[in-house]
Amino acid sequence: MISVDNLTVSFGGQDLFKEISFLINPKDRIGLVGKNGAGKSTLLRTIAGLEPIQGGTIALNGEIIETGKPGTESAGRSKRGSELRTRVGMVFQSYDLFPNKTVLGNIMMAPLLVQKRDKAEVEREALELLGKVGLADRKDAWPHELSGGQRQRVAICRALILHPEVLLFDEPLSNLDAKLRDDTRSEIKRLQREMGITTLYVTHDQAEAMAVSDGPSGTSEVAKRMGRSAKYAATYRKRLLDAYVIRQTDRGEVDFAVPFLREYLRGHMQKG
Repeated sequence: MISVDNLTVSFGGQDLFKEISFLINPKDRIGLVGKNGAGKSTLLRTIAGLEPIQGGTIALNGEIIETGKPGTESAGRSKRGSELRTRVGMVFQSYDLFPNKTVLGNIMMAPLLVQKRDKAEVEREALELLGKVGLADRKDAWPHELSGGQRQRVAICRALILHPEVLLFDEPLSNLDAKLRDDTRSEIKRLQREMGITTLYVTHDQAEAMAVSDGPSGTSEVAKRMGRSAKYAATYRKRLLDAYVIRQTDRGEVDFAVPFLREYLRGHMQKG
């Protein structure tokens, strides 16, 4: 479970997010959709500990892993320790594989260096993960010898081998052509279901969000759950929430929705 409470993130003296709060339940598969510049990737990076936060807290399964500190805008990464950082996995759109390491070397590096796990155990698990994504025969290949889809599957294996409690995807298919995008999307969805891991998936593509998320569960209950408070309307207009919301309660809890609900919600708010 991810719990974000009163998150504030600032750049250049301006607030990108101001006191944003939301909750993602265990094993949820959430698709977050929004325009470029809405703050989607920044949200993921703060959850992953790659960006400092200037206010609020981020908690993982009830344990606070990040506390905001004003004036840390230019601090680079957050001060979160390596052990806490490995509890949140992240898959980037640019793959970020090490070019001087083989497929197997890329996957094994973090569990060996950061988690100090047994090498034989890590290698067995890495090979098992490669088998799950159809790349067992490419374990000794170099990143430049792989297709874009294959590189992204390696990046997913690299994240999963750390046994993260939550997995974040930052537009992982945006650099792939249509056929590779479809294949890799299907692979991601299969792995989500098999491993039952909580995921937050950022994209600007509506169909992609639908394919990898749980979908708009409880659509018939939106009117009851959403509420029509002034606080909801004000929060809805924040930049981040260009990336569509199902509901916000008076306590500030936010659930993200796939985008075709956007006009429904807007119309419902206007009627209220």
